[in-house]
Order: sequence, then structure tokens, then C-alpha cells
Amino acid sequence: MQQGKFYDPKAETSRRAVAIPDTLVQELKIHQAMQVLLLQENKYDLVFTNTKGKPIDGQNLTNRVIDPA
Repeated sequence: MQQGKFYDPKAETSRRAVAIPDTLVQELKIHQAMQVLLLQENKYDLVFTNTKGKPIDGQNLTNRVIDPA
């Protein structure tokens, strides 16, 4: 996603797999279950959204999620 729009990567080699620990998978499943209850929609099945389930602005993500974590 860039500037509020989704794009395909320029090259297939730009796609990456990221290994994550099982504990993170569990936490993400809990987070996803909470989103189902709290959000009106999450059309793109995003991990981080604004309060309406739409893509969150990058600066807001940093200020509200990443920095506090």
C-alpha cells in the first residue's frame, strides 16, 4: 500500500515470506477476532486499520501503534 492505494509489486521477486513465531500467530488471531467484533468492516483483511476498518495512514500507524509498542 502506498498513499492509501494498493499496488502489486513491480517484480515477483519483490514478494517476501516472513517467518514469525507461534506466539505472534496466536496474538494475531486474537487481534483478528477482536476486529470482527469492533469494526464495521475490514474489506482487505488488514492487521492495522483505522476505526472504520479502512487502511490506516502510515503516520497514524507509527504514532498510535508502533511507537507505543
